[in-house]
Amino acid sequence: KRGFLDVIKHVGKAALSVVSHLINEGEH
Repeated sequence: KRGFLDVIKHVGKAALSVVSHLINEGEH
């Protein structure tokens, strides 16, 4: 199950990066 949690963390970080990118694109 630890591997599963690692996947969740990885996906979460990726999602955060995408959201931040979209927000930055929207502001400019």
